[in-house]
Amino acid sequence: MKKRKKALSNLLAGVVLLCLLTACGNSMETYSDSEMNQVTSGSQEYSDDGNMEDGYEAEEKSAMPEDGVGTSSSNGNSENSKGGDEIQVSDTENQSQKLIKTVTICAETKEYDKLMTSLTDKVKQLKGYIEESEESQYGAGNRRYCSLTVRVPCESLDTFLMEISESTNVLSKNVSTEDVTLAYVDMESHIKALRTEEETLLRLLEKAEKLSDVITLQNELTDVRYQIESYESQLRTYDNQVRYSTVHLTLEEVERERTVQEKKSFLQEIRSGLSDNLYEIGQALRSLTIWFIVSLPYFAVVGVIVAVIVFAIRGIRKKIRKKREIRQNEK
Repeated sequence: MKKRKKALSNLLAGVVLLCLLTACGNSMETYSDSEMNQVTSGSQEYSDDGNMEDGYEAEEKSAMPEDGVGTSSSNGNSENSKGGDEIQVSDTENQSQKLIKTVTICAETKEYDKLMTSLTDKVKQLKGYIEESEESQYGAGNRRYCSLTVRVPCESLDTFLMEISESTNVLSKNVSTEDVTLAYVDMESHIKALRTEEETLLRLLEKAEKLSDVITLQNELTDVRYQIESYESQLRTYDNQVRYSTVHLTLEEVERERTVQEKKSFLQEIRSGLSDNLYEIGQALRSLTIWFIVSLPYFAVVGVIVAVIVFAIRGIRKKIRKKREIRQNEK
């Protein structure tokens, strides 16, 4: 009896143990399945997020060329930016220099009319033009003074300056050169960026549906086009100044040309000073003589008036003397 009870208890204990093991196995499988589901769903979410990020990055990459301006923090983008700078530098080096040349000359001549005709014909021959001309007269001899602003092609500038040197007595000459290459290239870069921005705004304007968006885009488009026009106008001004050099010519009509020497000896300075002083004295006497002769009619009128006054005073004095003599005789 005892042996049966012991065998039955062992059998029950084995059944209970088997049930416990089966329950633990089911719970482990359940936990493993739920955990795997969570991991799988998490990976799917991560995959979906990743796809969304990839799509967003794709939109950014596709939008970058449209805007023409982008901000990036990755090494690859920064390297691309550096590469763009290097391309711009190489473009600047390959592009010809933009030089603006300006010449200022002060000269004198004894043959004013002949020289003016010769210069006008020379400017036309060189395919230039006279931008501004101002003429006036001065002095007793009505000598003429002219101020010209002449524009000639840059490749013909030396020829025109040679013509002036050979036909006039040049007193002073100043040549200045301004390099606007960097400013020119910078403006071209601004125009390219603004053109790209203009195209982007036009595409956005076609897709805009709200009235407020349309008004905002139109205002931005107007501002961009205004900037483009301003830069293009400045480029046209640079092109004209580079293509045509500017010569400011001051021309004076004289009877005696001055001698211009770089260095003078002691005797040469004395001789030149005496010659200039004698010339000035002669001119002063000449001017005085001309003034006196021209003023003779005025002198004649003044002389007549003075003579009338003198005769009148004498007549008055004679009358006074006669009255005095009469009074004395009466006494």
